[in-house]
Amino acid sequence: MKIARELVMDVPADRVWQVLAQDFATIGEWFSGVDHSKVRADVEAPQGAKVGGRICKVPGLGEIQERFTAFDESNKTFAYEVSGMPFFVKAASNSFVVATIDGSKTRVSLEAITEVVPVIGWLPLIPMRIQLGRLMGMLLEELKHFVEQGDIHPRKKEKTPAAQ
Repeated sequence: MKIARELVMDVPADRVWQVLAQDFATIGEWFSGVDHSKVRADVEAPQGAKVGGRICKVPGLGEIQERFTAFDESNKTFAYEVSGMPFFVKAASNSFVVATIDGSKTRVSLEAITEVVPVIGWLPLIPMRIQLGRLMGMLLEELKHFVEQGDIHPRKKEKTPAAQ
């Protein structure tokens, strides 16, 4: 299964790249689809990256681990594999492209590829496609808010305890 989304943001590409790629392990600070995140210390960072991966606490899934499989700072592209998914998911990966439209506009493209176990994985495929598509849209919307406004999206604020 392959799902793709994209969104234009009114900020320079370097700002988006910083949040998505260089601050990869901090997604839990601004995305409501992740309760919290931290650096995955057991994998080596690719050239140009600050970290090699991250561990995310995801509501409804628990802890998942992500590891860069590609990282190209000059072209502002990266990809990572996801582990810790439900048993019926054979493989999952995501890739991002951060493209300059002009000096103050950026297009962010996201593609998720999920391979399920034959037969047993087919049943949850439709609900999983709907949920993943919704999460991808939320991620881009909350990223846009974060990079343009300099503040976390209201959805994340609702999930974040007042003490933080």
